[in-house]
Amino acid sequence: MLKAYQNIWLCGLAASGKTALLRFLSNKLKGVEYLNDSLEIVEFIRKDKEEKHHKKPTPNSFILSDSEPVYYSIQQLIKKIGKNKNKKIIELSRGKDKEGMVDLSYHYLFSSLDDNLKKSSLFIYVYSPFEERLKRNQQRSILHDKISSFESFYCPQEAMNRFFMEDDFFQAINEYCVDVFVIPNLYSLKHLQHKVRGLFFNDLTY
Repeated sequence: MLKAYQNIWLCGLAASGKTALLRFLSNKLKGVEYLNDSLEIVEFIRKDKEEKHHKKPTPNSFILSDSEPVYYSIQQLIKKIGKNKNKKIIELSRGKDKEGMVDLSYHYLFSSLDDNLKKSSLFIYVYSPFEERLKRNQQRSILHDKISSFESFYCPQEAMNRFFMEDDFFQAINEYCVDVFVIPNLYSLKHLQHKVRGLFFNDLTY
């Protein structure tokens, strides 16, 4: 896949398995840059001292209150992708706000990418049922001062229910010309890694 595409986006709802894949790939693939939109959103939130764009249900968690952090994260990712010709794998978590106040849509993402970037990108959608994602989220650690692209942090239950029950991925790809691959994450992490070995390394051995 990295021979065919310059950029690979790991997409999906919160706790679907994207970060686990990012960690797995980073241990196998060298010379690749790894980006994560969560880091960009956290950077924005930490600068939002007056809490104009978020609220804090606890000192170590946050819930977005408008779209500015989301728009910021996309624009920062686009800048970083354009800085050099290195191959990149980008994790991106999107959803749909039940209250209609925060734009977490794939429509916005795809509309923000120019044609060359879309043509050089593959969007891998990782699917996992909501109940499974809730279980994984409960096992995550709280947000701390120093996080990396390869860490997940706890998403408040209110945010999971409000933002991450569904998304517009399959509606958006009907409108935009992008290459897509879907990976169901329905069984174990080992099973998921097995499939990814075949996709990235032509290796289906356990």
